[in-house]
Amino acid sequence: MDTQPHFFSRIALRREQAAARLAIGSVHRLLRDDAYAHHQLLWQFFPAERGSPRDFLFRYVESERSFYTVSARPPIAPDSAWELRGPKPYDPQIETGTVLHFDLRANPVVTHARDDKRKRDDVVMHAKKQIMQAHGVNRWADVPAVEAAPLYQLAQEHGLQWLQSVGQRQGFSLLPGRVEVGSYLRHRLSPGRSQSGKAGSIALTTLDFSGQLTVTDTPLFRDALLKGVGHGKGFGCGLLLVKRA
Repeated sequence: MDTQPHFFSRIALRREQAAARLAIGSVHRLLRDDAYAHHQLLWQFFPAERGSPRDFLFRYVESERSFYTVSARPPIAPDSAWELRGPKPYDPQIETGTVLHFDLRANPVVTHARDDKRKRDDVVMHAKKQIMQAHGVNRWADVPAVEAAPLYQLAQEHGLQWLQSVGQRQGFSLLPGRVEVGSYLRHRLSPGRSQSGKAGSIALTTLDFSGQLTVTDTPLFRDALLKGVGHGKGFGCGLLLVKRA
């Protein structure tokens, strides 16, 4: 279990300051749906030598145009345009049986063997491939309409299955009928190249979850709050935001 002190912070622009007004145009462009830009921006608040391991989680909340972070060291504002609320010491010790409301942006993936290699698919893509394989077709458009479930239905069913599985390993269970799944999105990250050397891009798929959970194991759940859940943590995924239900 991680026993070192952590900090919880909220990072937002100081809209009333001249520095923020000057920065607001470029920052708002940066704060559009660009997980890689968020990743680059947050490192400015946690400066470290190149190659240092990331020691923070973050979540960008679009409605507030703010970042929430859980970190092993306090963030430092790179300039006066930014306001830091906190950092507050964060040492969650939540008793087993406690019911919490939670909000989570996750990168839910399934790892499986393909061509003697370990591959990852997001849960919706994995479900689509299984359905296509069952019908012996290579395109989703060729699946019979009665079997071609809409994406939101696949995201709901398989996203919940993924989160339930995560909870079994990380000390929580979902309250039946009290969890919503939404915003199945594909984010473009950074320019990259395929194995063939052709220019391309790296993508990250996310699902948003909100609802209620019950803590089933205090030490495991504490680790989930401090270390996050799932993959994509460097790009704004995995931070469990919780409050008393």
